[in-house]
Amino acid sequence: MSWILPLLSFALVALEATYEGLKLRGRHIASEFVELSFLSLVIPMSLLFAAGTQFPLETNPASTLKVLGGYLLLRIGIFDLIHNLSAGLHPNYIGNTKSFDKWFKKIIEKFKIHFSLVWFTRAILVFISLAWLFNYKQ
Repeated sequence: MSWILPLLSFALVALEATYEGLKLRGRHIASEFVELSFLSLVIPMSLLFAAGTQFPLETNPASTLKVLGGYLLLRIGIFDLIHNLSAGLHPNYIGNTKSFDKWFKKIIEKFKIHFSLVWFTRAILVFISLAWLFNYKQ
């Protein structure tokens, strides 16, 4: 059962990034099918939670924070890569419409950060997130 959280987290991030990238690329039908897959995971989980289904995470607040933090780090680590590839953009592309993208661009330009350091940092974030997601009970 320890592989379920990392797999589910990866699926949620990958599906969201893919459907947004395909939509940006103009592949609306494919985007809708991927979005349907994404929502087919999110909606049942939300309904189960709302119905009071007990998850093992509810018993320990520290493990819940590890799972949420692990998901967030995984999303920061891989979302842009999957989104850019799905949209047909260069993997290093940073958008200019979202607040995070604008802030991230300013940081990179201000400190003259080479993009290899960005990818190295993202790799570390993915590693930490997987460690947290695989061992969330410890």
